[in-house]
This record gives sequence, structure tokens and C-alpha cells, in this order.
Amino acid sequence: MLAPFWFDHASLQLGRRWLERAVTKQEAASPRRAHLLRHLGRFAWQQGDIQPARAWLEESVELFRTLTPLDRTGLAQSAHFLGHIRADQRDYAGARALFEESLGLFRGLEDKSGQRTLIGDLGFVAYHSGDYPIARKYLETSLTLIRQESDKRGEDVFLRLGDLERLAGNYDRAEALYLETLDRARAADSKLYIASSLHKLGYVSRHRLDLDK
Repeated sequence: MLAPFWFDHASLQLGRRWLERAVTKQEAASPRRAHLLRHLGRFAWQQGDIQPARAWLEESVELFRTLTPLDRTGLAQSAHFLGHIRADQRDYAGARALFEESLGLFRGLEDKSGQRTLIGDLGFVAYHSGDYPIARKYLETSLTLIRQESDKRGEDVFLRLGDLERLAGNYDRAEALYLETLDRARAADSKLYIASSLHKLGYVSRHRLDLDK
């Protein structure tokens, strides 16, 4: 499956085109279709094409819930991405429920990377709900897990913590977190996070009136 490669290298249009072709060739209730719909929904979401992304991910979640035996990993991942769609549509209660469902599945699988990601996502929901103390608690917990596991990724957590520090006026720590995001993204050749971290470093430089930087 080339979907992770396409995603990390920002080849979203190419990946989506092949995934759309592949999904039409699957049986209606097949595990393969559920997985392809998950990737397809994720790609469309990253392209900002929210309505088809939501439809594909909702179908993926429902398929995974009906499959026997239960594919806990597949359901956890699809619920995770659908939670982001709900969050983007400002349905934070719906996003929180999906993230909590996904976190529970990852805990049952003893998947520490998945747990770390979902704890961070619950922090993201709390952040956008305006509950900054809870957001910081979740994100700091996620950051601790990243450090403990020597996880080379985790760009999302560093970015969100950086945002909290920037909003609090802690520009030095915000910059440090954004720079670590940039280092991790460059090591993974993740163009999406390279762009995001450079964007946020620009805000820090603007605050410092370093307009050339």
C-alpha cells in the first residue's frame, strides 16, 4: 500500500486518484474497502475537501464496526481521522467521542504510538474548545510519551504545544517547539509539517519584529 508514502510526500492528488480507482473495485462490505476508504477520506481531508472526506470516513467506520472479526486497528484509525473531520466542522463533542473511542482501542492493542497520538488529539479538541489547562495537560502527557518512546515523529504535538506557548506569550519555548517540529519533519521528509512549522516560526519572528526573517 503506497498511501503512507503518498501522504508523507504530499502527493495527495496522485494518491487520491489511485485510491478512488481502487475503491470501486472492492466488494461493498470487504475489509479492503474499509481500509481504502480510510486512506481516501484522509487524503480528501488534507486537501480541504471535507464533505467527501466525511462520507468516506463515515462509511469506513461503519464497515469496520460490522466486520467479523473486529479489526481494532482499522477502526481505531478510521475513527481517529473522522474525529478530525468533526473537529474541523467545530463539532467538538463528536470529535471528542471519536477520539476517546480510538484511544480505548489503541489501549486495548497496547499501541503506545496510537495512544500518544490520540492523547494529543484530545488536547487539540480541548485547545479549540478554549480549555487551555486541559489542553496543556493532554499535550504534555503526549510529549512525555514521545520522549519515553524515542518517537521520531509527533510533529502535531510539538506544533500544538508551541501554539499554547505562543498564545501565553512564551515565545522562546514556542520557537524551540516549532524548531523541533521542523527538524522532525525534515528528517521524515514530511512536506506538510515542514510548511506548518515554517509558517508558525514566521509568527514568532513577526512578534519579535524580525520582518526579514
